[in-house]
Order: sequence, then C-alpha cells, then structure tokens
Amino acid sequence: MYLRKLSLHGFKAFASPQEFDFTSGTTAIIGPNGSGKSNVADAIRWVFGEQSNKNIRAKKTEDVIFMGSDSRRSMGIAEVTVVLDNADKWLPLDYAEVSITRRAHRSGDNEYFINDNKVRQGDILALMSQANMSQNSYAFVSQGLADRIIELKPLDRRILIEEAANIDQFRKDLVITKRRIDETRENILKVDLILKELKPRVKFYERFQKKTIKFNELTKEITILLFYLYDAKLKTLNEQKINFNDALIKNNKEIVNNRNNLENNSKELSSIELKLSELSVTKQNIQTEIDQETSEINKLDKDIAIANQKNSDLKRQNGSLTDDLDNLTKLQSSNVPEGEIADTTVANDQINELTIEKNKLIDAIDANEIQINNLIQKRNVSQQNLDKEFDSYDEAKDNLFNCEKLIREIELEISLLDQYYKEAPINNDNINNLLNQFVNDPSVTSKPNILGPLTRLIQVPDKYEHAIESALIGFLNSIVVSNANDAELCFKYLKNHDFGSVKLLLLDHISTAPPLTIIREKGVIGIASKLVSVDQKYQKLVDALLGQTIIVEDLSTAKSILSRGIGQVVTLDGTLLVNDFIYYGGSAQSSGKHFSIQSRLDDLQERLSTETEKIPQLKTNVVKNDKVIDELRKIITNTEHDMSRYDSERKSLNNALSKVNDNISTLNASLGIIENGGLISIVDNSETANQLINEKTSELKSIEIELNENESIIQTLIQKSDLIKNNKQSLLSRHQEISNNILDHEKKIAGFMQSIKTAEKQIQLFENSNFQIKTKQEQNTFEFNTLLEKIKQDSFSINEDGSIAQQFSNLDEDTLDVMNKYKVKCSIDSWSELTSLNLDSLNTVTNDMRVQILKLGSLDQEIEADLINDKNRYDQLIEQTGDLINSEEELQAVIKKLEFSISEKFTETFELVNDKFNHYFRQVFDGGNAELKMISAENKTEQGIEIIVKPPGKRLSNLAALSGGERSMTSVALMFALMSVNPSPICVLDEIDAALDDANVKRFLRILNELSQNSQFIVITHNRITVQDAETVYGISMEQDATSTVLSLKIKDLVN
Repeated sequence: MYLRKLSLHGFKAFASPQEFDFTSGTTAIIGPNGSGKSNVADAIRWVFGEQSNKNIRAKKTEDVIFMGSDSRRSMGIAEVTVVLDNADKWLPLDYAEVSITRRAHRSGDNEYFINDNKVRQGDILALMSQANMSQNSYAFVSQGLADRIIELKPLDRRILIEEAANIDQFRKDLVITKRRIDETRENILKVDLILKELKPRVKFYERFQKKTIKFNELTKEITILLFYLYDAKLKTLNEQKINFNDALIKNNKEIVNNRNNLENNSKELSSIELKLSELSVTKQNIQTEIDQETSEINKLDKDIAIANQKNSDLKRQNGSLTDDLDNLTKLQSSNVPEGEIADTTVANDQINELTIEKNKLIDAIDANEIQINNLIQKRNVSQQNLDKEFDSYDEAKDNLFNCEKLIREIELEISLLDQYYKEAPINNDNINNLLNQFVNDPSVTSKPNILGPLTRLIQVPDKYEHAIESALIGFLNSIVVSNANDAELCFKYLKNHDFGSVKLLLLDHISTAPPLTIIREKGVIGIASKLVSVDQKYQKLVDALLGQTIIVEDLSTAKSILSRGIGQVVTLDGTLLVNDFIYYGGSAQSSGKHFSIQSRLDDLQERLSTETEKIPQLKTNVVKNDKVIDELRKIITNTEHDMSRYDSERKSLNNALSKVNDNISTLNASLGIIENGGLISIVDNSETANQLINEKTSELKSIEIELNENESIIQTLIQKSDLIKNNKQSLLSRHQEISNNILDHEKKIAGFMQSIKTAEKQIQLFENSNFQIKTKQEQNTFEFNTLLEKIKQDSFSINEDGSIAQQFSNLDEDTLDVMNKYKVKCSIDSWSELTSLNLDSLNTVTNDMRVQILKLGSLDQEIEADLINDKNRYDQLIEQTGDLINSEEELQAVIKKLEFSISEKFTETFELVNDKFNHYFRQVFDGGNAELKMISAENKTEQGIEIIVKPPGKRLSNLAALSGGERSMTSVALMFALMSVNPSPICVLDEIDAALDDANVKRFLRILNELSQNSQFIVITHNRITVQDAETVYGISMEQDATSTVLSLKIKDLVN
C-alpha cells in the first residue's frame, strides 16, 4: 500500500485546490522557508485522523482553515483528500483504491469520509491503526522529532519499542480481560447477596407450620378484643359528639344573650352620650349667661361705689352747710355786747384737735376707697380667670370624654374584626393566643419564642393583597417560631390541651437562594418578596416563601412568563400558576381581606395604645383645672369678704367724720366763725349775717335735691344689682344642677361601658370556649374517621345504626375462653361497660398482638410454593457461583498468557531493534557500536531503556557527551531501526536531514533507499543531495497573495 494522490483545498496556506501525485518510491518536497512545505506533512497527518492540534502546529480547528490575506478573502472550509493504492489489500477493505477525506468548518465541526461515505473519526483511527500508521507511531517524523527521540526518558523509549512490537492489541485484550474478571467478581458478589437473602427464607419454611397455628390463635383473640374495644370507643366518641353539640348550643345562646345585652347597652350608651352632649351644651350656655351676669354685676358694683362716694361727699357738704347755718343763726341771736371779744383760746384748741382728727378720718376714707377699688379690680381679674378656667375645664372634660368615646369605638371595631377572624376559614389568632397563654404561664419553665402569625409579620400594599394571599396559599395560617426546640414545645402544649394543630415556620432553619432577578417588561410588576414590607430579621423567611414568585398584571402575561421556567407566577387578581399543570384560581381563591383586616387590626391596636396613653394626662388636666377653679372661687369669695369688710369700715369712718364735723361746727358757732370759700372771718350781728344765711340756705337746698336724686340712683342700682345677683344665683344653681346631671350621666356611661366590656368579655370567653369545643369536635371527627378506617382495615363491618357487626358468638366455648382470659388480665368487670382503664389495657394488649402477628409474617396459602421455589433458586445459585469462580480462574490464566505474550513480543522486538540500531549506527558512523539496555525495575513492564553509544575512535559515553551531529545521527539510526523492524507503509519525514553534512546525508540516503523497499517515503527537505536521490520532486512556492502553490519538477532540471 502507498499514498498515490494528495488533494488540498483551503488547508492552511493552500487556498486554491492543489494536488500531489506520488509513486511508491521516495518523493521529495522542496521550497523556500515559509512556503508551506511542512503544511503538506500536517495535511497528511491531519487527514489520517490527528486529534491533537498541537501536533499539526495549530491551537484550534479554525487555525487549519485559510485565514485570508490582504488580497484574498478567508475561507470557511478546509478539505484534504488522500487516495491510497490498496492493490495488496494492506487495508482490510475490498477496494483497490481507498480515498480518505477530512473536512473542517470554522464552527469547529469536522467531517470524515472513506470512499465518499461519511464515517466517524474513530473509524479513520481504527483503519490507520490496522495499517500500522497509528498517530502515536513513527510514521510521521516532524521537524526536530528525530532529535527528541534520543532525548526521551527511558520509559518513553520503551513505548517506541512497544509500538514497534505491535503489542497494543495485546494490551487492549488484557484490559478487556481484566474488566471481565471485575464483572465476574461483581456477579459473584451479587449472587452471594442473593444467597444471603434467600437463606433466611429457606429456614423460614421450617418454621412455617408453627407460625400458622400461632397466627390463627392470635387472629381469633384480637378479633374478639378489637370488637369490644372499637365498640366502646365508638360509643365514647358519639357521646362526646352529643356533649360537644349541647355545649355549642348553650354557648351560642349565651353569646346571643350577651350580644343582645351588648346591643341594648350600646343603644342606651348612645342615648346617654347624646343627652350628655346636650347637657354639656346647656351647661356651656348657662356658663356664658353667668359670665355675662357677673360682668353686669361688676359694672353695677362699680357704679354703686361711685354713687356712694358722691353721696358721701354731698352729705358732708350738707352737714357743713347745716352747721354754718346753725352758727349764723346762733351768731345772729347772740347777746354779746357790741365791741366785746369772747375768749376763744380753749375753743380754738378744741377745733384744732378735731381738725387733725378730721383730716386723719378723710385720709383713712381715701385709703379705704383705694382698697375697695383694688379689691374690685382683683375680683374682676379673678372672675375673668375663672371664666377662662371654666372654658379650659369644659375643654378638658370634652377631650377626656371624646378620647374615652374613641377608645370604646376602637375596642368595638377590634372586637368585630376579631369576630370576623374567628368566623373566617383561615384563622391563626386563636392558636396564637393559646400559645401566648402558654408563654405567659408563670408555672411553665421552658417557654418557646413565638414571633407571631406570618400574616402579622408582613405588610402588604392593598393592590397586591390578592396576589400575595394566593402566593402564600398553604402558609397563611402559619405561625413563626425561632427554632425546632420552640416548635417541639408548642406542639407538645397543643397536644396536651387538645387545642388542634398548626403549621409552624422555623426562622433559624430557613435556607434559601437569593430572590429571582428579572428584567422589567410590559405586564410584569416584580418579584413578590420585593413588593412587601417586613422587618429585616424576617427577610430571609419572606425570600424563601415569595422570592421565587413573580407578580404580573394578567393571565396571558403569567402564561408567557411561566413558559420560561423562571419560577411560579401570580396575577393581581390572585390566579397562581405553579407550573404547566398546577393552577390555583377562581372567585374564592383569595379574599383580599386577610392582610387588609390584619393591617386594620394593627392600626387599631396602635391607635388604641396611643389613645389609652392619653387618658392619664387628660384626667390630670381635668383634675388640675378643677383645682384651679376651686382656688379662684376661694379667691373671689375672700375678695368679696374683704370688700364687705372695707365697706363696713368705710361706713364707720363716714359716721366718725360726721360726728367730728358736728363738733367742729358747734365750736365754730360758739366762736362765730364761718367757713366761707376757704376764708375764716368773724362777723357781727348785722345784715351780713342774714345775707350769708340766705346763701347757705339756698346752697343747702340744692345739695339736698342732688342728694335725694343720688340716693334714688343708688337704690335703683342696688335693686338692679340684687335682681341680677338673684338671677345669677339661679343660674349658678342651674349650672350646679346640670353639672350634677353630667356627673350622673358620666357615671351611667361608665356603668354601661363596664357592662359592654363585661358582655364583650363574656362573648370572647364563650367564643374561645366554642373555638376549643370546635377544635375538640374536629379532633373527635378525626378520631371517629380514623377509628372507622381502622375498623375497616381490621375487616369489621358497620351496621345501619352505626354499631359494629359482631363476627363471633358469645356462646362459643373458644370465645368464652378468650373473654374469661382477658377479663382477668385486663381487670374487666363488664364487657358491655368498659372503663378508660379497661380500654387502655385492651389497646396495649391488641397492639402487642399486632406486633406478634407482624413478627409472624405473612401466612398466605401460596407461601409454601414460593418457599420451595426459593430453595430451588438457592441451589441453582450455588451451582452458578461455582461456574463463576471457574470462569474467573480461566480469565486469570488468559491474563497470564497475555502478559507472557506481551513480555515475549516486547523482548523479541527489543532484541531486533537493538540489533538494527547497532547495525544502522555503524553505517551512519562508519564504525563504532551502539546498544539499547534495559534498566532494572521490580515490575518488568516498567523497565525503561537506556542508550549506550561508542562512536568510532571514542570511548563509551552517554548521550550528553555527543556532539550535535552525533546526536542527530544516533537518533536517525534508532528511528531507522524501529522502521526496519516494523515498517510503516507510508512515512513522512519533515527535514530530518537538516543537521547532517553531505557525507552523513549520503549514508542517510543509503539506509532510506534500503527501507524504501517496504515503505513509501515522503521527505520534506532543503538538501540538494536528498532531492537528487528522490524519484519524484514537488516544489512549494509562496505567491504574492500569501498562498502556497505546488510545482512538479523534473530531476534532470534540478541536476542541470
């Protein structure tokens, strides 16, 4: 077999189609450096199935395709075809010619063809291996490979010998044989396991008859005992059911009564609050009138004080004028002789003393007037402050009343919302409240950390409520706790108190991937976990529950998103798409109220807490204002008392002043002194005295008229003041009466509020009782259904009246024996009236019987035949185990034989190669010796090969001591030795003569011609001697467009 034709198109620099026609002899390929000569060797190696890009000087498949140049486009496909002359049937194919094609695409895909039929790469490699042209052999000697052969490690040189020995197939057979041994051993283990499994069943056959008798005995006894046990339990559950129903009816009646009371009290409360509001308005109006009357009284008191002052002045003038008239009259009728002057010393002294006393009295009266005016001003200011305090007091009372009213309204709304929760199908508050009772129980030492219902930990915007409720379906009724220990405590408490079941979420045990990340697009709102609000410590929980859920606007968008397989999708109206075959939806799927009611409850609780905190301060404000009002009232009372005292004092001073004036007038009269216009003169008994008397008399009449008019004004003012004061007193009495009525109404409101709270508390208690009863009812129903299932499982039937059908006769002796036996064992007085202790004992006994029956195993009538089959199978497997052991021994013998063949073949080939190596070494060196020597090792298959050479005229030396030329010639000798022992039909040599001088090239060519009798050589070279020696020569040139072109040359042209 030899390579007859090589075609290239698009392979590396061979952009245009190029062809080489070879003869069976030696072909030389020449050309300048970089022209693409080595690409020919790469192409032949590549088409024969080369798997390593490195071996053909490429990094990836795309590198073998023409990359283009400045003047020529790149190509998309590289294709190489070789045509092999197979006339000698070297290849195991029924063709005289065999074409092999390999085609590469820029995508990295490769196609392979044999005679234009598409095949796999493995088919090409297998064919080349059979032709002794394996990719790992020396059929392709690239640039520098000859030198590298001699530099190989000892173990790597061994591989070259093994390739020359063609022991690869032996090694493959060895691997296959060892694999078969492993499979045989595995089968032995499997058979052994089956035998171990069957052995107990074979032994079981021997005990079968004994178990059958015991099984029948236990079955009869347990049938009798279960009948009485189930019958008693059914009766107990039915009685419980009746009692629960009666208790519910009773509680519901109490709830209705309390709700009626609550409604009536609420109506009465509303009526009283309305009356209280009306009374408050009336009180405010009366207070306004009192303030107006007080202002009017203050004004009248001031006018009366002014009139009294004027009256006092007029009276003083009147007294003085009267005294003057009396003195003038006395003077006129005096008998003092004319020209005689009376002794006035004593009288003047008395007048002076009285005048001093008079001035003191006048000063005291003026001071008294100032005090009275100050007190009037103080009373007016205090009254104004009192009016303001009354306003503040009323405002404080109103604020307190409104706050208490708001608290009642909030509590009522909370009660209604709580009632909704109790009646709603999804409810976790009661369970949560029960668990909180457990936490707050002082007698409990180990308490769980209950964080609260899931729905109270998440805040959901109104527009997403339907979507979030649907996304959390199955978790809305969950309660969050810290860890597994907390969950265990909660479950134990609920179970011990028959409070039903609950789903708990363990915060510390949650592990989740981060929430989804999606691109915003039309109709997509976002990831559910990012659209709700939650405390940071619960974010991990929310991510776990909602992090893989996408909220969208409508169903069509949901379907589109779901098809991408990102996560589950929910629409705004609550339609949940879990996957392609699970949808949740419909009008009742999500109420949309759960989170809104929860949010409302939270708001109300917060408002209730806020308003309740205000009550103490509001009450303090009322008490404070009331205290200030009392103090101001005391101030006004004390001030009016002081005003009355100073008024009495003023009257006493005016009386004393009148007496002093009378005394002074008497003394003046005796002296004949007249006060007139501030002048004091002594007059004679003459006409002047008469004139003065007339003037004084006229003046006195005017003063008396003015005094009478002023007295009339004072009386009118006093009457008006008294009338207003009486009216004020009436208003004050009315004000006090209304205040008392307000207090009475407030007491009634407090009473009704207490009644309402009592009714609400009673309703809550009865509703909690109902919840517990319903929980127990559910437990009763569950136990009843479970019991029915057990009854059916134990093959009992139920009569029409709900009782269990009896499957045995009480008169049967065996039955009586069983009943008597367990009557004593379980301390039963009467089988028709079993106690709870009897039931516990029967339950324990029947459970023990079940365990015994289970231990006995199945006693099917066909089991004997099955056991016989198992025994036969057991014997067959014993025999099969022997066969497998024999097979393993045979395979071990085959392995030894293969290992011997490998060793023998290797040794034989090694000796031949060693002999040829020395032969060719002597030829290329024209003398000397060379030897391949095995390096000793414990495992012969791991023995490396050492090269020992002795060039002519030199001592034995290692390879490192050789010159470059000597090393190259040594490598050539070893390579030729390998080729001669196991010749490859086609050998491609790439510039292996580059380091040889002319003499060595000639020696190289002599050996090459000798080997060419069995192999076709394609030599890529620059050496003229090598070219001249070739039968066919091809030249490679590099064109201006950077592509390689093939030229066929004649030897005589090269020689000339």
